[in-house]
Amino acid sequence: MAPHGLGDDEDGVHLVPLTPAPPGAGKVVAAGPGRRNFIDVGVAAMSAALAAIALIVACVALARGGSNGASCSSSGVATLEAGLPYARCSDQGIWDTMSGQCLCFDCFRGATCEHEVPLDECTIDATGGNPRIFEDYWVRHPEASVNIVPSEHIGYGEKLGCDKLALDLGSYRVPEAVALTTRCDLLAEALRRLHFSIGNADARDWHIIPAVGSTHLIMGAMMAYRSAIESNATVKVVSEPPYYDGYSQAAQFIAPMARLEWAGIVENSGELDGEEHVIEYVTSPNNPDGAMRDKRFPQSSVIFDYAYQWPHYTPVSSDLLDQVPEGGVALFTMSKVTGHAGTRLGWALTKDTELALQIYNYLSIHGAIPRESQMRAFTILRHMEDTNYEILREARAEMRRRWDVVDEIFGGSACYHLNARGDPIVDAWTGENAAATPAYLWLHCENRDADNTCYDHLQGFGLRTKKAEDYGAAPGTYVRIELLMRAGTFDLMAEKLREVEASGC
Repeated sequence: MAPHGLGDDEDGVHLVPLTPAPPGAGKVVAAGPGRRNFIDVGVAAMSAALAAIALIVACVALARGGSNGASCSSSGVATLEAGLPYARCSDQGIWDTMSGQCLCFDCFRGATCEHEVPLDECTIDATGGNPRIFEDYWVRHPEASVNIVPSEHIGYGEKLGCDKLALDLGSYRVPEAVALTTRCDLLAEALRRLHFSIGNADARDWHIIPAVGSTHLIMGAMMAYRSAIESNATVKVVSEPPYYDGYSQAAQFIAPMARLEWAGIVENSGELDGEEHVIEYVTSPNNPDGAMRDKRFPQSSVIFDYAYQWPHYTPVSSDLLDQVPEGGVALFTMSKVTGHAGTRLGWALTKDTELALQIYNYLSIHGAIPRESQMRAFTILRHMEDTNYEILREARAEMRRRWDVVDEIFGGSACYHLNARGDPIVDAWTGENAAATPAYLWLHCENRDADNTCYDHLQGFGLRTKKAEDYGAAPGTYVRIELLMRAGTFDLMAEKLREVEASGC
């Protein structure tokens, strides 16, 4: 197909094919019904020569300054070769190209992370959900990098692949109703292929609403439901404990402006009998305990959070979306699939067109997803397809290893109890029997209470964890411990957990 340029006539701007220049010609002619535009190839050649000189100068400067594991590619992009980000930092840190220094892993210090801190003097931070478990894979695969030319995508166009449609519509934005039906959005189609390939969702007949991380969608879905209820009604927002603390934070933040009420700890569905307007968050597998959850309140407008519905956390279920009722919505996030939390990409699935538009309209008030985030996510997803999702196989093997270690430490303990993982079931992705390998330990400590907490006990061993009350659980009795850190950090944490178990109750 011929490339396109802009022509103009009495009907306004439209697309016309560029006519290739004849052999030996010094001009490229853009044919249009009104007039012709000429580009002097000599000027273009001069610009290319200057760019090449600039590239050579940049590469020489890079070589003189010490590449720190970087190489100058033919496209002029300084890239880190596979493995070198670790080697530069004694294999105990990773080289940060932005700051030009090593970022040392837990329990290592020094300019090149050469000094190991004794285990009893260092602290392991297991509070977050930062998915560093994927870092090794991406260090070995720098070919999945994104090179963004400064002149590209500087307009307001929102969706990758929808640019031509936007021009046809005479607007720099494509209305969401049009994008949902035309499927011009390359990123949304890549996400549909991801779900179909893994087998956890057939999203071909579902609307996809990408957003700036799933946190954006937690608020957006709640407000979309709220907008469909009369404005003077108070709406209860609930989630079965232990629940992800982001739900309560979102509801309580917006409550005064939207007549929302966080219902707190609701132990059984009967407590909300008589409540007409209820918004329910269901996380499955659950954060923090990995339990499989379903809707509990018959009258609720439900938001399913499927952040951890991937084969490295739980056996894949092919009928996952059967849980989502008509008018319901399911949320996913890039961070727990590939580790790219900083890219800030989440997406919602719903069959309800009106709900999809309401979510999109709410999100649009706060700004569209940056093109750079979309391009990086699309490149990563394409790499996953090309490599037959090897990253997920590696992550699953590593999560199994970590749970084997944890089971060995606490399996027979009288003082510490792990979250139940259920019996192995058939994994729709591989057809094999597989057990769940949740992203977190939900560790129960015997003989602990609000005055003598499990959190404080582990803190004494140099382990920072999350408190039970952050998730609506009884104070002092539980802690959440992250399992998504780097492999070396996990191994150090395992040594500390052995000391914890040996200390008794």
